[in-house]
Amino acid sequence: RMALREASRNRGSTAPAIAAVMGVVAAGIALSLTVAADNVRWQQNNVHTLPQGALSVSLSSEGQFDESAQLAEPDFDAGFAQVERMLSEQLDELETHRIVEYTTAPHCDPYLAEMGPGAEPTPAGCLFNYYAERPEDNRCPYWTADISSDETNEAAVEEARNDSRCDETMSSTDHYSHTPGSDDPAVVAAYTELEGAELDEAVAFLEDGGVLTSDRWKVNDDGNVEFTLVYTGEEEGEERQEVVELPAMTVDKGLLGYNQLFLGPAAAERLGLIPDPWSAEYLLETSTEVTDTLEQELAGEFERAPIGGFWVNFEVTDYTDDLMFYFMLAVAALCGIVALGATAVSTGLIIAESKADMTTLGAVGAEPKVRKRFAMWQTVVIALLGAGMGTAAGLLGYALIREALNRGLQNTYPWETLYGWELPWVNFGVSLLAVPLIAAVGALLFTKAKLPSERRLT
Repeated sequence: RMALREASRNRGSTAPAIAAVMGVVAAGIALSLTVAADNVRWQQNNVHTLPQGALSVSLSSEGQFDESAQLAEPDFDAGFAQVERMLSEQLDELETHRIVEYTTAPHCDPYLAEMGPGAEPTPAGCLFNYYAERPEDNRCPYWTADISSDETNEAAVEEARNDSRCDETMSSTDHYSHTPGSDDPAVVAAYTELEGAELDEAVAFLEDGGVLTSDRWKVNDDGNVEFTLVYTGEEEGEERQEVVELPAMTVDKGLLGYNQLFLGPAAAERLGLIPDPWSAEYLLETSTEVTDTLEQELAGEFERAPIGGFWVNFEVTDYTDDLMFYFMLAVAALCGIVALGATAVSTGLIIAESKADMTTLGAVGAEPKVRKRFAMWQTVVIALLGAGMGTAAGLLGYALIREALNRGLQNTYPWETLYGWELPWVNFGVSLLAVPLIAAVGALLFTKAKLPSERRLT
């Protein structure tokens, strides 16, 4: 009661302090909410390949950038055998599984082989490419709509928003030259998150020449995915196309990487694809818990002792962004320091202005610790009022920032992930709990219990 009364009486000292705390907390909360939402957007836009926490090692041949060294393909088995020996020294019960990255051959031999003996030769310098798109009936109507003006574009986006076929994102509409594949159950399980009978079914499906896809709209009415094989020559107009249909099995959306496809060896052979000749990746399974320290040790070990002819990269799959987490901690700490400083200065000024009242209380028999408790509650009043109003202002500020940012994103297709409400609880805790508590403890410790005029003169 005394603290509230003195805060109102000494408005000249209290109001600036509350305003300072409020301003810094509001700015910190608004900034933290924006960063937290942007971090979630970043994670959702990440293309999912291996599961969170999965261990992998990739080998890249140094010869892929050296034309003179490309005459002989690298021996990945020999290179990985040395890598595996080094890993076994740190990881117990180590198991390894090859992840094949299928890509196109740098020539059109697959096309000639498919056409058979006596086929018309392909153009000189022919290049081979492939892609799998949705059948025409499964495509989002946005792609054929009139989007020449803002009004027609907004109308097309609104129509797409109400069409289940329109679920594409920026990353899902591009084509990439590498598609993962394998018929190893461990690799299939890592990419598809299937278990038990469903996993056995998927592995058998791949062995029989089928493909897995996480985009159900890629599958036509016959249960197949249509691959378009493109053979392009050096001369203008020298292009041939062939459509190959392969049986498809769907898995959960958001898996299988950029192309949303997973191939078995039989399907890759049917498409004329080959394993990437210049890099190889291996999935690792171990009973050892890989901490950040161990991860850095292994990565450093491969850097200090490189494998002949290969760059080796040890990686723990992580879709989070630690930098953003530490950034929000730094913002919370900075806001807390400024709020504490404003609270301490204001409390000191109020205590100085209340010296006469404290002396009177001492003269009429008040205990010395009343002064300490008064200072403590004065800091709590300032900190809580400033932090409470600052948090409310920060939430309101972020609501306006979010609306402004989303307004430019919600009228685009393929869809962009919008800014949501991801609450930074650490920042709330620092502003609403830690700052008042630390300020109160500081006031108790540094406020004198007695004034000189309260001492008996002899």
